[in-house]
Amino acid sequence: MRPDGGQEVLLAWALLLAVLAGSPFGEGGARPEAMFLLHSALLCALALVLGALRPGPHERPSEGAAVLELPPAWTGFFLALMVLGISAVRAPYGYAALLALVDAGAALASFALGGMLARGRKERRLIAWLVVASALIQASIAAGQRIGKPGERPAGTFLNPNHLAAYLVCGVLAGWGLLFDRLAREPCNGSVLPREAGPCGAQDRGHMHVARPSVRGGGRRP
Repeated sequence: MRPDGGQEVLLAWALLLAVLAGSPFGEGGARPEAMFLLHSALLCALALVLGALRPGPHERPSEGAAVLELPPAWTGFFLALMVLGISAVRAPYGYAALLALVDAGAALASFALGGMLARGRKERRLIAWLVVASALIQASIAAGQRIGKPGERPAGTFLNPNHLAAYLVCGVLAGWGLLFDRLAREPCNGSVLPREAGPCGAQDRGHMHVARPSVRGGGRRP
């Protein structure tokens, strides 16, 4: 497999971030032009990543280089998509079933891209921050709609308020994830804890930190 993928993976990463940032607009991707743009971007990004997965001639990953791999749950989701495809063929309303199948395929493509591109903590945090920022923008738009039209339920740029509420929940969950990740990486404050309190936190490399007392005279033994 081709390590890193060079410009192909960078372009795919940019397309994935653009899809995540633009998905709430156009009635949450429900409008035809918005759906076309989002699905086209996902298809291009997936094609770029799959192209980077091809083994190149006389190409070996350098030591320590990141290698693109399909996420572990890829097979299960792909089989589920195949089952949906078989159901769509037998559906009484073929066009509606095809649209549902396309939506499921777009969700699978997003999952696969996220699993292949966001392997590190830095990449996952970037996606989480993007979701949080997008949710804050939607909340601001909804607040403006509420002020401008007090008698109506605000929906932001989504098709209905329920979609907005679900997206805001995603933003809250992403924010909590960022907070817990930050707390997990910070060493404990040992200002009032004795040395015998033991390990209080683990750093990225697995080192255990022991709280040090800063109380006057607390660190000395008779």
